[in-house]
Formats: sequence, structure tokens, C-alpha cells
Amino acid sequence: MARPLRIEYDGAIYHVTARGNERGRIFFAKRDYLKFKEYLAEAKCKFGCMLHAYVLMTNHYHLIIETPEGNLGKIMHHLNGSYTTYLNIKRKRSGHRILLALLTTVGVVALVALPAVMLNAVPSGVGARPAAIKIVS
Repeated sequence: MARPLRIEYDGAIYHVTARGNERGRIFFAKRDYLKFKEYLAEAKCKFGCMLHAYVLMTNHYHLIIETPEGNLGKIMHHLNGSYTTYLNIKRKRSGHRILLALLTTVGVVALVALPAVMLNAVPSGVGARPAAIKIVS
């Protein structure tokens, strides 16, 4: 089954979530989180997107991202493709590590989702308190 059509337009704000293949881990060590954040920084420079917030869990991540140029597909391809290549080389594997990237909400609704995204990490123990979660501008 094909993924749903991705809605892209200039100035859109998205809540995007992506999960590991078969809900498996995508982050195994602190270095993996740091490498993923490097790819996020690259995407910001290369594609001109604005990252408002993110949560990185062991088997998935959430982004609140704004695309002034309506290029979410290119951003996600760069982010997931680069990170998967890194992870496959590091772990001596092949294939897709990140199976599913979902566009959860678009527009102002994505910003309304921000508290829920941030609190996602608290019950799992990733963030001991909401203040421990990264919000960027």
C-alpha cells in the first residue's frame, strides 16, 4: 500500500513522526542521537527549513518543522536517507531502518500538538520532566 499523498506548500508547519522498521530501535547509543542532530542541522542549512521542536526516542522521533519553500519531501529524504546510511555502515547492515514517516498534522494544528509531542518522552523516561525536552527556534 502506498503512503498517503504528502501535503506540501510554502510556509507550512508540520508535525512529522518517523518510526523504526518493525518498531525497532533507530538510536542505539548517544553518538547516534548526535549524528541524527547533525543531519537535522544539515537539513536546516541545505533546505532552509525551521525546526521548532523535536523529540528523539529509541525507536522513533517527532519533529515540528516549518518549510518556507514547501519542500518537506526533500527534507525527509535527506534526513532519513542520510541517517539510515550512517546506521547501516555503523552496524554493518543493509536495508531500510526507518520504515514509516507520517505527516501527523499541518498548520497551526501542528503547533497545538507541540505539548503532546514534548510530553511523549516523559512517561518513557527519556525526559525526566518536560523542561528536559529540546525546543529550538
